[in-house]
Amino acid sequence: MIGGESVYKLLVPHCDKAYVTFSYTELKADKFFPNLNRNENWFVSAIQPTQIEGRTPFRFVEYTNTKPLPL
Repeated sequence: MIGGESVYKLLVPHCDKAYVTFSYTELKADKFFPNLNRNENWFVSAIQPTQIEGRTPFRFVEYTNTKPLPL
């Protein structure tokens, strides 16, 4: 079966950048985007906290991969 999680796991190691949006909500899910904070090849290169009145707070995080794999 092909789904978002399997595609991310396959392709993220080949990326040199990842732009991830974190939302401060809790939703039920059984599949997730890989946690780049737990991977030694990835580091946070920028964070932009965002608050829009009446909306759930979120932040944009830019990650950089120090050792992207070739395609």
